[in-house]
Amino acid sequence: TLVQPAAVTNAAGQTTGTVRSTMVGTSTLTATDTTDTITLTPTASVTFTVGALAHFRVSASPTTLTAGSATTVTITAHDVNHNVVTTYTNPNGLTLTQNGTGTAAQIIWAGTGVTDTGTTGTLAAGNFTAGVATVTLTDQQADGPVTITATDAVAGTTGNTNDATHPPTTNVTWGAGAVSATTSTVTAAPASVVADGTTTATITVTLRDANS
Repeated sequence: TLVQPAAVTNAAGQTTGTVRSTMVGTSTLTATDTTDTITLTPTASVTFTVGALAHFRVSASPTTLTAGSATTVTITAHDVNHNVVTTYTNPNGLTLTQNGTGTAAQIIWAGTGVTDTGTTGTLAAGNFTAGVATVTLTDQQADGPVTITATDAVAGTTGNTNDATHPPTTNVTWGAGAVSATTSTVTAAPASVVADGTTTATITVTLRDANS
């Protein structure tokens, strides 16, 4: 935002305005003497730098996939105005969580520096490049939409895939896979009935994918 000078030049031939920005980058400013219709040859430059870490942007891709497949989760360090904090190096390690209903055996976190601790995971200190880290998450059951969250508990910084301030949201849904002949089931109840032509047994067919 550029605020034009509010006053004419003083006895020293000077007047002032201000410039501010929420975006990282360099602005080149050109001055024009509107009275004399002269654009000054010299210019001034102001460099706007990134602020301190304020939150993580967490995004997942793909957001729709088959149970047993992995989505890639990208964690980006942002300042309060959503500029990437390229100097962030993850000094404390991150906790990785998700709100799906899969068991510890069905939820699989993976990636460089990642430890799978069941339904949650951790990303060891470091493992960020230019303010960005990636991990993967697999859910072996049909589940979702699942929100994925990354937290630096020491710094009190967090972010998740359901954050509307970083549209679009990228919660993940895992759907059932193709029917498996081996994990699908056929059962009879009761298993034994009188052969009187009247008493019946109920046959139940349950179709399951390879992950049951």
